[in-house]
Amino acid sequence: MSKLLVLCEGPNEKKIVELLLRDNRLLFNTEDLIGLVPYHARQLDSPVVQSALNMYSGPFDIYRIGDTQTDKLRIPGHLKSRIGSISKICTKPELEILLIINENLIHVWQRSGKRPKDFAKKEIQFQRRRYDNSSQFYEEYYGRRIDLLIENLKEYKRTKRHDRDELFLADFIRE
Repeated sequence: MSKLLVLCEGPNEKKIVELLLRDNRLLFNTEDLIGLVPYHARQLDSPVVQSALNMYSGPFDIYRIGDTQTDKLRIPGHLKSRIGSISKICTKPELEILLIINENLIHVWQRSGKRPKDFAKKEIQFQRRRYDNSSQFYEEYYGRRIDLLIENLKEYKRTKRHDRDELFLADFIRE
């Protein structure tokens, strides 16, 4: 298997991947990752990604994780021959949909007309702490409840639709 370069659109997507890696719940593990970590980056020209790719000279596959997958991945010429595949793993409309699913508020959210992030900030609380769009909130919410995170990812896959070329994070869960 080629090494993997995991690019996460935001710090919260990165946190979710880190939680799943920490509990060994993904089809890949940290040893499979270039630099042993997922990266908070949308493009290959991110300095931290460039540094990691400079230290690893072999072939690799790319997993892009995020809610907006419309921007095209810019691939520098010197990397083209090293990239095996590029997979889009989508979390649209927004990652907060997982919290909304878990709190059984999907129908309330749908009627609200609000973006999931705005709805979650108003309606989601955990241990008397209101959702604040921080990675720390996801750590506290799912960190000791990985099975709950996996249930939410699977329910998201069951109820949401993506473009044909987009995968779900649930597709990478170890059974």
